[in-house]
Amino acid sequence: MRYFLISALLFTFYTAFTQSKYDNIWVLGYAPNIPQSNFGGSLLDFSNGDPSISFFNINFDLFANTSICDTAGKLLFYSNACDIMNAQHQLMINGDSINPGEAHEIYCDHGYPILQSVMSLPIPGTSDQFAMLHLRYHEDYYTYDLLYSSINMAAQNGLGQVMSKNNALATAKFVQALTAVRHGNGRDWWIVLPETLTNRYWIWQLTPQGFIGPEIRQWGINWNNKDYSGSAVFTPDGTKYISGNPGTGVKIASFDRCSGQFNLKTQFNLQGLDSLEHCSFSVSPNSRFLYLTTAYHLYQYDLVAANIKNSRKLIAIWDGYYSPFKTTFFHHALAPDGKIYISTADGTNVLHVINNPNGYGNDCQFSQHEIQLPTYMAKDLPTFPNFRLYDLPGSVCDTLGINAPTSSNDSVVNVNHSITIAPNPATGIVRLERLPIGITQVRVCNTLGQVWILQLTGNNDLDLSTLPSGLYFLNVFDNQGQVYTTKPILLSK
Repeated sequence: MRYFLISALLFTFYTAFTQSKYDNIWVLGYAPNIPQSNFGGSLLDFSNGDPSISFFNINFDLFANTSICDTAGKLLFYSNACDIMNAQHQLMINGDSINPGEAHEIYCDHGYPILQSVMSLPIPGTSDQFAMLHLRYHEDYYTYDLLYSSINMAAQNGLGQVMSKNNALATAKFVQALTAVRHGNGRDWWIVLPETLTNRYWIWQLTPQGFIGPEIRQWGINWNNKDYSGSAVFTPDGTKYISGNPGTGVKIASFDRCSGQFNLKTQFNLQGLDSLEHCSFSVSPNSRFLYLTTAYHLYQYDLVAANIKNSRKLIAIWDGYYSPFKTTFFHHALAPDGKIYISTADGTNVLHVINNPNGYGNDCQFSQHEIQLPTYMAKDLPTFPNFRLYDLPGSVCDTLGINAPTSSNDSVVNVNHSITIAPNPATGIVRLERLPIGITQVRVCNTLGQVWILQLTGNNDLDLSTLPSGLYFLNVFDNQGQVYTTKPILLSK
């Protein structure tokens, strides 16, 4: 339990930091554009919390799916792993012929059929350069190439241009489970891709100098060859990596964001679960609860339980709804509003929603077919890393002075002062030690972006007893009104 609490304190909260709105807009849909027949594009915009949903004219089927915004949440580009489209929904300059070859010619008219296979990342140290990673079918249709394409958003008056494309990173029998997590230095990225029929995980770093690697880590049991039927995900705090499929089961490893090393914590099979044609994963914003779907069932696991497998709770069974096909459960994605959205296995026009994924059991407030889309969509939702995860404070790699933002109006700050808070976790009154002279108040933010200005009393005590339990960030300002430091605290009553 203590390990979980420490991890939660280090986790930069998921919903309030708006400086990294790279995942602010999701693009879904099928061409052709016939609104009265539910064909076309559905655009989900999370700028104001819950998504606003609108129709747009789409030029292809979004089966494989990636999109990315700028730091203010404005759409930059999206792709189906065949073509790259700009914010005006037009083909980006040089954005054609992604993943060239026989499979492109066969499938791209209907969507490139590789799930969790394409992802876009900002290139560290830049403000307008992006890398799009994408898996391509090899000639044997069983081996994959991991490729990347580079996009310069400063070109074409801000509409962007693909500067190079289909650059090779590796070829292997990869699993369709491409993931990434922020490096502990707060700047770079770790990119992870499992290899099927082995226990090998390939890992790269994306740095201002480009891609470094791959390095290969070996842990856990071999991945079953049903690579298309599973998924992989990092917990939002970056401390755990979870992967698996119906044949392999679930593998949970701790992850060191400094070294890129995995340490297997537990693995268990999924025998006995119904409708196990495929399974998908997501994790709650507080990194405690793992959600797993089979075709007809949604389960929750407690990642801090002594026996994670035995903590399983059945949350829901598919209710039989059609729109127009079965709305059975498929791919998950954690959204900027802190909710988890679940797509369907067939081309329908609805999404399921876990409204309170931090809640235990039925308190997670799962709602079937809650979101009605203006168009049908393919199976896959866009794959995003946690863009609101920053440095790993106090670690050996936290050397760049990059700290998390302190509120929705602050930039990423470069301060690391030695104020201490005790007790932490707390139940009410806490004491702040080593404060600069003259500081009399502290700003407190919760994970919903709410803010309280609280006065310090004698001995630099701060009374948090009026606040509900949860994760908070204490923002301390110097006498010039500048951010002096920010500290996480868990309030548990």
